[in-house]
Amino acid sequence: MDLTYQIASISSNLDDTVALPPAGVTCIVGANNVGKSRLLMDIRKALLSDDPSPTQVLSAVELVKPMPFVPPQDAQSFFSTGVVPPEVFDWLEEHSGASGVDYQGNRIFSARGSGSRTNGREFFSGLVQPKLSQQIAPWFLADTTSSAGNHVSAVSMQTDEFDASYLAMIRRSREREIELEAAFSESFGEHLVFDQATGSNALRIGEVSEDLLSGGRFTDAYTAQMSRLPKLGEQGAGMQAFMGIVAPLVLGGFQVFLYDEPETYLHPPQARALGRFMGTKAREKGLQLIVVTHDRDLVIGLMESKAPLKFVRVAREGTGNRLSHVDTADVEWIWKKAVLRYSNVLDGLFYNRVVICEAEADCRFYSAVLDGLLEDGEVSRRDADALFVGAAGKSGIAVRAKGLAMLHVRISVIVDFDFLTDDVSKIRAVTDALNFTLAEEDLLNINLVKQDVSENDLKAAIKRAGLSVLVSPRARIAAGAIIERLASMGVFVLRGGTMESFEPMSFQDKEPWVDDVLEKGKHRTLIQARELMRRVSGSA
Repeated sequence: MDLTYQIASISSNLDDTVALPPAGVTCIVGANNVGKSRLLMDIRKALLSDDPSPTQVLSAVELVKPMPFVPPQDAQSFFSTGVVPPEVFDWLEEHSGASGVDYQGNRIFSARGSGSRTNGREFFSGLVQPKLSQQIAPWFLADTTSSAGNHVSAVSMQTDEFDASYLAMIRRSREREIELEAAFSESFGEHLVFDQATGSNALRIGEVSEDLLSGGRFTDAYTAQMSRLPKLGEQGAGMQAFMGIVAPLVLGGFQVFLYDEPETYLHPPQARALGRFMGTKAREKGLQLIVVTHDRDLVIGLMESKAPLKFVRVAREGTGNRLSHVDTADVEWIWKKAVLRYSNVLDGLFYNRVVICEAEADCRFYSAVLDGLLEDGEVSRRDADALFVGAAGKSGIAVRAKGLAMLHVRISVIVDFDFLTDDVSKIRAVTDALNFTLAEEDLLNINLVKQDVSENDLKAAIKRAGLSVLVSPRARIAAGAIIERLASMGVFVLRGGTMESFEPMSFQDKEPWVDDVLEKGKHRTLIQARELMRRVSGSA
């Protein structure tokens, strides 16, 4: 009996439909307050029968194999005779944490890691319903949130034959304990051991020498050493949250997992290790993970796992929600580019806009100007929700813009005036990355500027003072036209040459110039710089 449960696609309230990897990870990302967590809640509403309220972000969820799972003739036979097909019992026996027979002779099955129990009749009747009922949901769906840290350490074992808690499953299987211990050790550098010696039946941090065993049995010395190890349930929220996510992946029988910010309480190395573990388990066991995250380290870990990975970016449009997606192939392209992999480009997934600048000093200055506009109430918090990315020079802009465009991130670029004197192929690389095409008139205007610079030996002067040093009136008109044209594409060329033209000083280097401007608070008063950032942020 095939009871594969997976989501094929989701559709937004604006009719954007995104297919989800059936065995892999879907990362739901986007800026603040765009509906990411609500989207996850809507998926839960669409799958479970215990919440009849309408969805807000989603219009539909399509399953890979829609309910009912069972052939209609089997369902009809069941409703008329009450006889459960024997393969149902076989499936439950294989996928449950514990099973047995109650006092009435009915076979009872317990879902892994859950107190939920059912018999074959209840389970089979739930299979023909349009949504997952409480009787069958624990076998298919893990509704995991960031507060799930006590799944392992604080759930007491029931100590009966139907006990399928995670602690009971660890007690029954040394292999499961070893797998959990390996994940914990990689992330925290500490050993994890299941304590059966003291009677506490708890997970403890550390290890006890097996030399203290006698013929495989506990000795007083072994028990005393075990009792001195701290319990997992007494540790910080980070360790508990980590194990609360890892344990269901190792021990649970779920096929679909819903996570809302699983990186909560974790430091960057642990978040990365968790992402790597989650992706690996999804790939190895054919699980479908749907994750809302704001964490670059978790994303990097997921990429390192080589699991099928799709980003679904949520954005607000009026009162609706747009869904755009990045497929595994594009994610792999980004990951293979070392210049992107070891930059803050991926952080752009979590912002409303990314601003690419030529250097980190430029990023500092323009970020400060935008913050000043926000503090003065001249831009909205949404418009100010921007990540600034340094490109280490003009040559690095195109690859960063291409990677961010693949992630469906809104992009702006700020460049010095001499960008117009670059080889046309380099200018095109930037505009192509932003999905804009230069027209013939644009190319003509660029050539007029380059011609004037060449004929009048203005290369050095252009760098310092920009458009104002052009000799030919025609070149000046052409420069103004192409600057406005590029701005419409999101590429903002500085008319004054460089950012230092906003406040001319004697400094020769960018860093001391920025330090001086910020120290004196001049970023709050430079009118032209503030007007530029209004346009860049989209608030002008």
